[in-house]
Amino acid sequence: ANVCVTAAHNCLPATWSNTYEFGVAVQFWGATPACGNPPACKDKQGTEKCCTADCQVLGTGAPMWSLLDPTNPTSGGVKARFLGAAASDSDPFWCTFNPSTGAQYEREVHFNFNCDESVDGITPLEAVQNSTNDCRYMLEFATSKACAGGSGSSGLS
Repeated sequence: ANVCVTAAHNCLPATWSNTYEFGVAVQFWGATPACGNPPACKDKQGTEKCCTADCQVLGTGAPMWSLLDPTNPTSGGVKARFLGAAASDSDPFWCTFNPSTGAQYEREVHFNFNCDESVDGITPLEAVQNSTNDCRYMLEFATSKACAGGSGSSGLS
C-alpha cells in the first residue's frame, strides 16, 4: 500500500467544486459519469478533465504524528492525522459546524498503524467513517514499521 503520500486519483465531481482535487485519502461513491467531448469538469488549473464519481478529499498536507497508545510506545503503534478542508459552498456534503466559531469543521483522516512484527510492509485492515461526525475517517493498517526496534526500526515516513 502507498500511504502518507498524495493519492493517485483526483477528485472532480460533476455537480460541485471541492476545495482540494488531490490529497492523502480520497473517498469515492456512485457511478463515474461518461466523459464528454469536451470534458465537463475542469481541474484547479482550469484544464478540461473528465469528471470523477462523487468524491471527497479527506486529508492533505503533512501529518501530525502521535502514539496510538502513549502508555506503550514500544509496540502500541502510531497515528498520522491529516486535516482536509471544510466543505466548499457548492459542496452538498457539509461538515458539522463548530459552535465556537460558526464555521464548519475540516474533514480529517487518521491513519492508524498498528505494530505487528509479523507483517513485512503494510497490510490495510479497515476504513471507517465516524458514526457521530461524518467528516472524520480512520484508516487502519498493520505493519512492523510501527514497532520500536526489530524489523520496524526503519520506521514510517
